[in-house]
Amino acid sequence: MTFCRRIPPIYEPILSRVERPGRYVGGEVNAVVKDPAGLRASMLLAFPDLYDLGMSYHGFRILYERINAHPDFASERVFTPWPDYADALREAGLPLTSLETFRPLRDFEIIGFTLQHELCYTNVLEMLDLGGVPLKAGERSDSDPVVLGGGEGAYAPEPMAEFFDAFLLGDGEEAVLDILEAVASAREAGLSRLDLLRRLAGVEGVYVPSLYEAEYEQDGRIRRVSPIDPAAPEKVRSRVYDISEGRDALRPVVPLIRTVQDRTVVEIRRGCVHGCRFCHAGMTNRPIRERPVEQVVETVREALKNTGDRAVSLLSLSAGDYTQIQPLLARLNEEFASERISVSLPSLRISTFDVALARQISTVRKSGFTFAPEAGSERLRRIINKPLDEGDFLDVIEAVLKAGWRTIKFYFMIGLPGETDEDLMGIVRLTERALERAKAIGSRNVGVNITLSPFVPKPHTPFQWEGQITLAEIRRRMGLVRDSLPRKGVEVKTSPLESSFLEGVFARGDRRLSRAIETAWRNGCRFDAWRETFRFGGWLDAFRECGLDPEWYACRPRPDDEVFPHDHLVSGTGRRFLERQRDLARQAEVTHECVEGPCPGCEACGKPKAHRLAKEVAEMRGPDGTPPASERDQTPVMRVRLRFTKSDALRFIAHLDLVEAILRLIRRSGAPVAHTQGFNPLPRVALSPPLPLGVEGRGELADVLLLERIDPGEWLERLRSLSAPAGLEWIGVEEVGLKAPSLQQSIGEYGYEIVWSRRGEGGEASVLPLGFDSLRGTVQEFLAALEWPIHIDRKGKTQDRDARAYVTSMEAIESEEGLGLRLRVKSDNGMTLGPFVILAGLFGEDLSRGVHLSVCRLPVEA
Repeated sequence: MTFCRRIPPIYEPILSRVERPGRYVGGEVNAVVKDPAGLRASMLLAFPDLYDLGMSYHGFRILYERINAHPDFASERVFTPWPDYADALREAGLPLTSLETFRPLRDFEIIGFTLQHELCYTNVLEMLDLGGVPLKAGERSDSDPVVLGGGEGAYAPEPMAEFFDAFLLGDGEEAVLDILEAVASAREAGLSRLDLLRRLAGVEGVYVPSLYEAEYEQDGRIRRVSPIDPAAPEKVRSRVYDISEGRDALRPVVPLIRTVQDRTVVEIRRGCVHGCRFCHAGMTNRPIRERPVEQVVETVREALKNTGDRAVSLLSLSAGDYTQIQPLLARLNEEFASERISVSLPSLRISTFDVALARQISTVRKSGFTFAPEAGSERLRRIINKPLDEGDFLDVIEAVLKAGWRTIKFYFMIGLPGETDEDLMGIVRLTERALERAKAIGSRNVGVNITLSPFVPKPHTPFQWEGQITLAEIRRRMGLVRDSLPRKGVEVKTSPLESSFLEGVFARGDRRLSRAIETAWRNGCRFDAWRETFRFGGWLDAFRECGLDPEWYACRPRPDDEVFPHDHLVSGTGRRFLERQRDLARQAEVTHECVEGPCPGCEACGKPKAHRLAKEVAEMRGPDGTPPASERDQTPVMRVRLRFTKSDALRFIAHLDLVEAILRLIRRSGAPVAHTQGFNPLPRVALSPPLPLGVEGRGELADVLLLERIDPGEWLERLRSLSAPAGLEWIGVEEVGLKAPSLQQSIGEYGYEIVWSRRGEGGEASVLPLGFDSLRGTVQEFLAALEWPIHIDRKGKTQDRDARAYVTSMEAIESEEGLGLRLRVKSDNGMTLGPFVILAGLFGEDLSRGVHLSVCRLPVEA
């Protein structure tokens, strides 16, 4: 398949019949498209889950922008297709492609997978298979891509070692460019695949599993994993990058459809030293590295300008630990609150929570507060190294409720080492005391949402020696808590137990599990993190077929001298520190954080401590405390009507996603848009009624209410100067009276042009599904009829309509392109019939959809 900047026509029939086709079409704002012919190497960033989730992953944004800034390299994106699209690709014999150039996976030099958790493993195989890449590393030729893994899963990669050529441990900002250079130079030198892998093994932080051999004891335990090639180091140490030395993502790609986290994200702090003994991220992400305040503010300013976002999230494992958090929030609110930009901190520790901080992050809109006590008793919290004074915690809850919040969220883990039923009842008591505090201060309608998650022993943590409790015991303990909690004001959610068990199997697993992963995938397992697609029975069958006992991997406590499959991969802390913390946990002794306190003896820094704190990197600007947000009068003084097209990739996104794309562009233009009042202020922008998926719009409308008078022509030129999604073009503007009818009220009819093309899927000549005489005869019959009953199925219910009453004109047309119809359809205050409904009523379902059909709405008149 050759380089292409547009959706290949052969894919369009598939896109028109799958769920949310906007996942697969690309064309987003800030997407970078480079001609592969002019590059030394390209890396395809592959996220083994849906576009809806992957586009919110901040690591993708950073690496995508960093690679594409290099003149010799390019980065593109691909995500796991939902089963409907994957099945359609296989049925049509088409490969999975990137979103930028629509090249199949097999055409890239490197495919870089993000392994965020153990439940994405079958999706990796699914993507490789759909992309035409051999599943196993040992089966790939010199011309096949290098398959690279990164993220949390790279720290314990042995279960996936059969399928990956290499893994990157740690931070990727600098490492990805080193890897691209290594691969590009190896290919330019004509090296064999083995020599290329040897070159990769020399890159700091890169582990090449084929250059190592795993040996086992007679009882099945690991004896050692050791190098079998001189190019492979005995130990591979994780890569560490100082975020204060480089910029965050300034031009993140703006999704065409709604995603999990639709906002600007700026990482303010990387690393954590609180030392929670269950936490993989806190143990492997050391030392602390913070961005200076002015760098954060400048990044937010630039990213908002380039995306049109209306929300900002300050990213950190514990954002409240950022040493300049109060002054930073003061600066952000000072600059952006008047623009209705909200700021949130997705992760706050109870020990660093401050109510004044809460007021600052709710300047524009309030949401619930989430706290993670993790355990129900202080004894157990000391074991996990997360001490919490319950009195202080309840004071925090009281202060939050007095400040106006009405929803509190608690997270607890079930099955922690040393846990008893008495600890579980502590969850109940803590919840009851929180509700009592709310009642005592007169807070009404307070809701406490509790999430219970099974404990999973993670690698590179002090609890990697612990066994996971059995599924039966997890069910008993969760049932005890759920049945004991108050019914009123409390909502309980539980994580899927079988999924957590599967995480436990792979978290400390070895290479023998690769067979089970492949078997489960071949038996249909995929999207294992999704309740609706998870097939636990399929996994149990796979383990049986491969002669493996999943409980041996998940539930077996490890002896103190156990050799782990990942011991040759060194994280920031080192094994000796983990052993000391394991022993301290058994004594319920606490180790305090080391930013301000003494060094606890991990190997992340050496001597002296190497934390990089914002207050030390740059001088703070601005006052402590929060400036009040500007409460501007929202009475509009002007109404402007914009006209735009919806074609190319935009044809395949839903109306609400189109609305968001338009709002982003309007925000980026700097126009003084009026907002609604109340809890969640929204911009006062209205679009012409929705188009069906796949239909082009040649002149859609958007009405915008403004707080100041502007020159419409100048604003139009400003909008045209901004990078827009593929298929969106601004084609006109006019002022409309403030008291004029709404768009829905003023649109009396719609015009459509429908064509059955003379060209087939690949552009070749094709036989049309009907002739012109037949088409014209049907049109004449329809126009002569007094009524034309049709049936519409909507959400399982059948509605009867008279199509003739809606259609005001219709004519058959013929051209070199094909045969078609031109018709106009009435709209009565939004009530109308769509083009596909009318076509089905005239010609039946077979001719109302399909390969040859294209439909566009003519410019809307209002």
